Amino acid sequence: MEIKTCEQYVLDQLEQARAERDWLRGKLEQAQDEAEELRGKLMERGERDASKVEQAIRKEGRHKLYRDGSGYRTSVDDGGKLIPFSDWCIEHAGYSSLRCGMTKSEFIAYFEPEFREEYDELVNEWKAGQE
Repeated sequence: MEIKTCEQYVLDQLEQARAERDWLRGKLEQAQDEAEELRGKLMERGERDASKVEQAIRKEGRHKLYRDGSGYRTSVDDGGKLIPFSDWCIEHAGYSSLRCGMTKSEFIAYFEPEFREEYDELVNEWKAGQE
């Protein structure tokens, strides 16, 4: 099509810009997919390549951080009623200052598996005592 007017020129430029944008968007999505795949491979490799000593250090370090930041087996009993998990976590976390750059709520979220395991154990003991 031959461009004869200013409007036709502007429309032509707009269409070219849209086509280039769509092409770039496709390239970006492709690059993001490749990056995600490489991140996954890197994580797999990192876990696989970690020596048994490094794995033991990570495990013990996590356990120590949890122990240092949580209280001593606080009760799940609140006058004959069971304290909800989230309330128990807040009470049980003796974590009052920023440790490793985490707030108390971030600490609880990060160590939720450990909190959950301890809470479930205490709930089972509490239920056994109720029978």
